[in-house]
Amino acid sequence: MLTNEALYQKTPQQLTTLLYEALLERLTEAEEAAEAKNYAAASKNIQKAVDILTRLGSGLNYEAGIVADQLEQVYNYAADELVRAVYSGNYEVIGAVRELLQPVAQAWNKAASTSAARTTAGQRTQTQAYDKLSMYE
Repeated sequence: MLTNEALYQKTPQQLTTLLYEALLERLTEAEEAAEAKNYAAASKNIQKAVDILTRLGSGLNYEAGIVADQLEQVYNYAADELVRAVYSGNYEVIGAVRELLQPVAQAWNKAASTSAARTTAGQRTQTQAYDKLSMYE
């Protein structure tokens, strides 16, 4: 478990990655609980998943274009389906929602790692340029 201090040191991209990981974990736990007929635990994990979806939705940057609008629709649909699952008792929906969100999480992880690699390489280049300029002969 991350401490508050460790969380404050994370970038927004890293925090989003953590949210996706937690979301998929909660959905897996909800699915397992439902299969074991532990509906209270399934409902609790579904509520946590809906809370995470809400946080992901509130962090969207709508200036980024249509992707943000589409993600909002995906998050809202997933949250609605999960709430319906609790009220209807149809917990099979959890797997479908997880399968819907898994590629989104994977795409985010790939984009975030690519961005981090570019940033690291850029920082290295800047550092090398600084080192060359600051060397004394």
